[in-house]
Amino acid sequence: MTNLPLSALVASSATAVLGLSTVPASAQPSRAEDTASVQAAMNVGEHILSGRPGKTRYEIDEKKRATRKTERIVTKNEVVYLFPHTPAIDAAVRKFGNNPAAIATELGVAARYKARTFTDDDGFFRFRGLKPGRYLLMTAVPYEAATITADDTGKVRTTTFFDYNGWFISGATSVSEPIYRYRNTVSKFDHPIVKVVDVRPDKPQTALGEIE
Repeated sequence: MTNLPLSALVASSATAVLGLSTVPASAQPSRAEDTASVQAAMNVGEHILSGRPGKTRYEIDEKKRATRKTERIVTKNEVVYLFPHTPAIDAAVRKFGNNPAAIATELGVAARYKARTFTDDDGFFRFRGLKPGRYLLMTAVPYEAATITADDTGKVRTTTFFDYNGWFISGATSVSEPIYRYRNTVSKFDHPIVKVVDVRPDKPQTALGEIE
């Protein structure tokens, strides 16, 4: 899995948004009306989409160990992307599931017509001025989790296995393996969120609530 943040993955797939002259082959429209329909899907409307991305994890004690108690992690000022749900995106989501790195490579022309916002101090995001329709929402929640790190001590443990023929040793095999020292650590991760959402025409606001 790639270590690049979601913003870098989306930006690399949507070079036209960055003002570069090159657009990946997968992002070039096959027909002129493809671009027009995708652009029309992102025209200004009157609807609002909101939600609060998060990640449930086990709490970490003072010894950097995971406890049995869980807590929900949300972050502020985290980028959230919204794309029109095109056939190319639908196929990518079906193929790759909750893998934004893979989906970002197959956004097609939708990579050039996306909306972007950021989570607020309480972890909520809000898109205003949307048209009714289906969209793809992508974001990531950074969090820390208790892990165990193995440090190589430089020492080797050798185990010898003997073969017997009756009462006599007929052969021997030795297996050597490094000796590790294990310690509790806290590691950083990104929890990806990929969600297909419907903005309904009969509701002025679509509130997704807590999403994970």
